[in-house]
Amino acid sequence: MLAVPCAPVEQAGTTCAGRPVPKLELDYVKDGQVAAVTVTDSGGSYLVSLAPGTYQVRMKTYMRVTSGPLTIAVAPGSSLVANYLLDSGIRAPVPQPLPQQ
Repeated sequence: MLAVPCAPVEQAGTTCAGRPVPKLELDYVKDGQVAAVTVTDSGGSYLVSLAPGTYQVRMKTYMRVTSGPLTIAVAPGSSLVANYLLDSGIRAPVPQPLPQQ
């Protein structure tokens, strides 16, 4: 689980690949009920065991998901890797023109 941008101002010619998002709760909802819950670790990683089925993934955060599946299907005996990129909302203010006097 990574979030970008990493800072309000980044140096020209460089981009941040993302910063880990620790302590983010992910809820897995099946048939309208929360079937499982997990929380990311300090490195933004998480692990959850789910029974076969289709789940909606919900995150308890103010950040917007820009990449990653919000619906997952788990097949019997399979494993799934779901990586997410979130918009941290960090923005630099836009310079405003000085008022005319």
